[in-house]
Amino acid sequence: MTEVQAGGATFGDSTYRDLGVPVEAALSLFVTVTSRPAADRIIVDSGRKAVDPSNRLPHAVGLDGVVGMAFSAEHGTIRLSGPAEAPRVGDRLELQIGYHDQCVHLHERIFGLRDGVVETVLPVLGRGKLQ
Repeated sequence: MTEVQAGGATFGDSTYRDLGVPVEAALSLFVTVTSRPAADRIIVDSGRKAVDPSNRLPHAVGLDGVVGMAFSAEHGTIRLSGPAEAPRVGDRLELQIGYHDQCVHLHERIFGLRDGVVETVLPVLGRGKLQ
């Protein structure tokens, strides 16, 4: 019998994967490129209010050469190892969340996708309930 903690393991948190737990990544944040101030820098529309990178940084799916990420309240900066033309302003990126427990409560809803189509929308009922 396999036990699943109703937290990071439910979404395939990278913390659990690094410990050898056989779970797949199942929680991503889709962000939009808002600026390319330099050929090796990407600015996205999601910062600490959308993802808390304090425990683990997210992983940019399909983006090669990432050497660093930093997040202000509203925006994220992705640094690349060298110049790249893509992604362009307006493109969407998928960030696999590094620590799910600190991300889910920041959002009102979770969108369930299957094959790129929204299949369900789940409200985050605990949002804002901490006292």
